[in-house]
Amino acid sequence: RALERHGTTLPKEIKRLKIDRAKELLRDGETKVADIGNLLGYDDNAHFTRFFRSQVGETPSSFRARARAEKGKIR
Repeated sequence: RALERHGTTLPKEIKRLKIDRAKELLRDGETKVADIGNLLGYDDNAHFTRFFRSQVGETPSSFRARARAEKGKIR
């Protein structure tokens, strides 16, 4: 109920936390996409990729490539 007062639910918060962690790992590390999915509880890489795309609007690999390109521009 406390989450509802803040306009969210437990499933939404779990999704948000998973996406935040996935983005962090994709930006900062060399961890394989499949391994990131496994770390977040997805046994099937395709399922993780579909979940990520549904939440972020692009695949994990595309996100990683874009994040790395943007990081390179900052330097």
